[in-house]
Order: sequence, then C-alpha cells, then structure tokens
Amino acid sequence: VRFTTSSKGTEVRGGIKTAGMAAGEYAYHIHEKPVPASGDCMATGGHFDPHGKKGATCTKSSLDRCEVGDLSGKFGKLKVTGKERNQEVRFVHKDPTIEFRNGPTGILGRSIVVHNAAGDRIACGNI
Repeated sequence: VRFTTSSKGTEVRGGIKTAGMAAGEYAYHIHEKPVPASGDCMATGGHFDPHGKKGATCTKSSLDRCEVGDLSGKFGKLKVTGKERNQEVRFVHKDPTIEFRNGPTGILGRSIVVHNAAGDRIACGNI
C-alpha cells in the first residue's frame, strides 16, 4: 500500500495479493500500532481513531463521521472474485482525513490490517 499527499488530502493507493484467499469481501483498516517483528496481527491494537468516532455511521459521503483508519467503511470492502493465485485487488482513494506524518493524529508508524468476513485478522503490514 502506498500513501501520497497533496493539497486535497492523502491518496491511498495499493493492491493486495490474494493468493489463497477465498472469494468474498474483506474489510481493511489502519490500526493503532505497528506489526511487531513476530508478525502477530493481533498486536496492532484497534482501528486508528484519534478523534473518537467509534460507533458513528461511516460512509464515503460523510468522511468526517468515520474513524480515520476505517478504509473499508469509507470506500467499501476489498472484493476478491476467486482463489486465483497472485491475483491483485487494486484500489485508489483520496482521503482528506488521513494525515501522512508522525504524531497522535498521523498514520506513520501504524499498520494496515485485512479482516475476513468473521472479523479475523488475516494479513497485516506496517505503514
């Protein structure tokens, strides 16, 4: 996943390789903490929510009501169409709520986590 900034906000651009993933929809979020050296996705904390928006209705038309880290709430879940090896689900979003910097409201030093339909953390990586 790549992040770039402009005067209109941060552009989130990325792709997820789907080798071994079943067909379906997957939520993805920025989480509070980085992935540790052990690779344990459970150690990344909760969704990144520096403004306390948890529980608010989140949609693309009301980004100000969303947790900063709720990428799938803002832009829709990642859709995987099959078990094809090395398929890549690509996405590009502009998000004025993401701050590409360090600090309590910035995303640097945090992680991205992919969840299956049951909410289990199945993949993660550092920002």
